[in-house]
Amino acid sequence: MRIPLIISQGLIYILATIRAPRYRIYGGIKFYIDTGSPKSFIGQTDGIKSSVPYKKLNFKEPILMGAEKISLAEIQDVKLHFNVEGTTKVMELKIFRVAQNMRKQVIGALKPSILGTDFLLENNIKLVVDMSNNMAYLETQE
Repeated sequence: MRIPLIISQGLIYILATIRAPRYRIYGGIKFYIDTGSPKSFIGQTDGIKSSVPYKKLNFKEPILMGAEKISLAEIQDVKLHFNVEGTTKVMELKIFRVAQNMRKQVIGALKPSILGTDFLLENNIKLVVDMSNNMAYLETQE
């Protein structure tokens, strides 16, 4: 099955609905595909919109993303729902992450949500990109 991706201004992304019932997380998120990121995560802006319970999560040591420090917390039993030609493709992730900005003055700053290589590997997905023809998609083994 091919899941189309969107290319805009040289960035590749997909719209998905995230559901994590254990944490009461639900919402539509724009995930950027980032093969340079080993970990997938929900950015803080998207996390707030999706009702992530930040006070109940255990955030770990900060990492650098761009020029800012963020901290990640792990959540389990996350399902991503993708609309594909009138049907819904659901993919599960054993462990997903939520990002939190470390400096208070950048809390409202846009930190994107990322689908990294862990998502591609865990779901056995091939990423196909043809920038010259403005085409990209995820291909699953179905």
